[in-house]
Amino acid sequence: MTFKIYETKSTHATCSGKIDKIKEFLTLCTGSAEMPSITLKDHYVEHEGFLSDKWDIYLSEYERLFRSQRQAPVTILEIGVQNGGSLEIWEKYFPNASTIIGCDINPRCENITYTSDKTHLVIGDINQPRTLEKIFSITQEFDIVIDDGSHTSSDIIGTFCNFFPHLKHGGLYIAEDLHCSYWEDYEGGLHHPRSSMAFFKALADVLNFEHWGIEHSRVKLLQAFGISAPLGEVVLAEIHSIEFVNSMCVITKHPAASNRLGKRHIAGKSALVCDIKNTHGTYIGVPSQDENKFSTSKTANNDPAPPKKSPRNRPLSLAAKVYWHEKQGNTASGYSETRSSAAKYLTDGERQTLTLLFPDTVGLLDSLRLDISDDLAAIILHGMRLVDSDGHELWQWSGYTNALAKVGGIAFFREGDDEPCTLFALNDDPRFELVLPDETLAAIRPGCALLLDITPYTLASQLPRVFAQSGALAAELRIMAEQLNTRLDQKDRLIASQKERIQRLEKNQHEQYEQLLRAESQLALLKELVVSSGCVESL
Repeated sequence: MTFKIYETKSTHATCSGKIDKIKEFLTLCTGSAEMPSITLKDHYVEHEGFLSDKWDIYLSEYERLFRSQRQAPVTILEIGVQNGGSLEIWEKYFPNASTIIGCDINPRCENITYTSDKTHLVIGDINQPRTLEKIFSITQEFDIVIDDGSHTSSDIIGTFCNFFPHLKHGGLYIAEDLHCSYWEDYEGGLHHPRSSMAFFKALADVLNFEHWGIEHSRVKLLQAFGISAPLGEVVLAEIHSIEFVNSMCVITKHPAASNRLGKRHIAGKSALVCDIKNTHGTYIGVPSQDENKFSTSKTANNDPAPPKKSPRNRPLSLAAKVYWHEKQGNTASGYSETRSSAAKYLTDGERQTLTLLFPDTVGLLDSLRLDISDDLAAIILHGMRLVDSDGHELWQWSGYTNALAKVGGIAFFREGDDEPCTLFALNDDPRFELVLPDETLAAIRPGCALLLDITPYTLASQLPRVFAQSGALAAELRIMAEQLNTRLDQKDRLIASQKERIQRLEKNQHEQYEQLLRAESQLALLKELVVSSGCVESL
């Protein structure tokens, strides 16, 4: 049975008397005169300030997770505050909280102000250095981190990399709205290998690292997700538990020593089935899994491992960049690295969406240029879109090259009018400008993004497809292919030459080291002979 009592201010003597009677009643029913505190859900029912938006299951789970810390001086970070109401509610729910920080990429959040000194609002992309600097200038450690930001997989993973290292021992890291990890628009899908849900599932393997039975690091297991430097072996060893609730993942952090399986405890004296008494106080023995095809990088089924790709067809790590001119009076600034945004990808034949985000420093734009790659590649460009910070579409590419200008280092190929365009990057600086209406350029503000829907391949892997469809252009394309193959051969020879040079240097270094050892040995022998001859007294 649960009782909820709300006290109201009154000068009437009988009011306090009635409350005393109620407390006596509570003592009889529950054994305690403590009046139950209102729950988080109650706070949401009563809240009349800024809007807050939470699913029902979140409120009940947060009540379970946070109840023991309600009176503690906790430090909280919430990423993605929208209208700002959740920060007001956290302050009510945690009356003794020392610091409450909210972060949102939407510049309109600057209109939100709080009267409390303990509540701070930071505007900016949570994973950009400038935003991180602002947050860490307020506090370096957190008891609770809640990610309710973009819900995009790469952002969720990047945020975990940046903030789990700053979570206190015993702290809670919570990622909300993981249902988005099953949706394509958020870099997800049920079987997407790099979705945020796939990442958190992989953390469950990291948690059980000591049982793998193979020579493999935690970091190497997570490399496919593009994790950054802060999330190293030491930090990953501090993951204590991972809990999944509908659309939510909760990770706790403890010192590494408390996360191991530990010693075995045997209690009792009578063993009628099997004798295990002598194992008391021992640690688990992990058998080697080097020959287990399900533990190694081989495919986890009855099919043989896929053949290794030749150097020319091996996936490359590339980067797409968007550059912009900013209007400065009647002139436009030049393109530069300081006015650019980048996204990395692999030429692995996987369809994906790249998000090139405009930072909080962007001004009024004059033009945009896209460098879709930084090396040779074949990229199927399914679509390009410009969206604002709320995801509303500002512009969409028509699919034809007349929407592109000042093209350099790119050849275009299309198998049919209804087929997507393939871009062949023929050098290390393929680029083109986007032909955009002035009103579209004027609408680009911090938080807007250029979304690229692409399927990237190695260049050599796609040339046969072009030859099969090109007909009259086959001869010209073969010449182009020969030129490209010549360039690839030159790169291969250069790499081989550099490897050979490195091997020679290592051999020479080893020989010099051996010579040094021989010289030291000879010098020691000479000293011994001189001393033993009596000509020189030993020191």
